[in-house]
Amino acid sequence: MCRCFKTNELNEKSDIYSFGVVLLEMVTGKIVIFDSETKRVHVSDWVVSILKSTNDVSNVVDSKMGEDFDANSVWKIVELALASVSQNVAERPNMQQIVRGLKECLQREESNKNH
Repeated sequence: MCRCFKTNELNEKSDIYSFGVVLLEMVTGKIVIFDSETKRVHVSDWVVSILKSTNDVSNVVDSKMGEDFDANSVWKIVELALASVSQNVAERPNMQQIVRGLKECLQREESNKNH
């Protein structure tokens, strides 16, 4: 859990954390903390464990998305999201970096749809 919630120190980096969680929820279709087999799991921990074991981003994508997505775009979004929820606050990107990355993903998706 984000240290800022325990200390009430909310700032830009805590907003980045929250935005990263929202990105992960959107990609995976899971809520932030959910029941997985025998324990409760944070969506970021689940994504990391799946990617470590399979190295296939399609294994974390919400099945409602079907297969109509660019895997490189999803990888980029997941990387941005995981960086955003890093426990090391200094490693979190700033919002400009996130926006730039998301715009790249959008351009890639639009380019793929046009071809």
